[in-house]
Amino acid sequence: MECGLVIPGKEVLPEKSLRAGSGRQQHHLRELWQIPTVAELSIAMACLKLVRYTMYLWLPVYLVQSLNYSTSDAGMYSTVFDVGGVAGSIILGIVADRLSSTESHRALLHIWLSSVAATISFILFTLTATWGVSYNTLFMMAAGAFVCGPDGLLGGSVAISVGESGGRNAGAAVTGLINGFGSFGAVIEGPLVAFVVDKFSWDAVFLLIIFLSSLGSFAIMRAFAMQRRMSRMNALLVEDSV
Repeated sequence: MECGLVIPGKEVLPEKSLRAGSGRQQHHLRELWQIPTVAELSIAMACLKLVRYTMYLWLPVYLVQSLNYSTSDAGMYSTVFDVGGVAGSIILGIVADRLSSTESHRALLHIWLSSVAATISFILFTLTATWGVSYNTLFMMAAGAFVCGPDGLLGGSVAISVGESGGRNAGAAVTGLINGFGSFGAVIEGPLVAFVVDKFSWDAVFLLIIFLSSLGSFAIMRAFAMQRRMSRMNALLVEDSV
């Protein structure tokens, strides 16, 4: 095209049109952050990732140092959290897809319920930590299932849905932003947990986990309330137009 050649079957767009089209695909960070529910979902994702990676990386150490597991037993039983995570991700994805097909905000309802259940599982795990392997295994698996399910959906289908809503065409950008906040949570997890263990105790670490899980649940609840309100407003507008 720069040499003045025209390829048959190829439409040559004016330069102004090309510039205008490319401009519509640019999304600034401030604009993305101002999209409804993006801030709430980003905060929730950071909390979930921090909790998830804390359990992934520190649970064997906790089992050895605090509950007196042998090294081999700690390595084996800590995988129960991962097993629960695999099962929870699959089940929550299927449930959200089947029960939320008509109204997108209902997916956030299931995610919120799962995050609340994760908080309860961590509380029960902390309270029953000295009761033996059976209780540890049960609540570790439950915590893994209820944490990893919301993690996968918030960083995938939900983020894309929020970015594409209202004709914004920002699904990839919003997904990157929300997952970026999640990565931030994963980055600070190591130094934060090490500091808390060194200055306080393992009990303080699980109090921190419970607090972060509660904070993530609250952020998801706010996002759900916002999406439900917007869905109702859109339904009223459609009724008025008819």
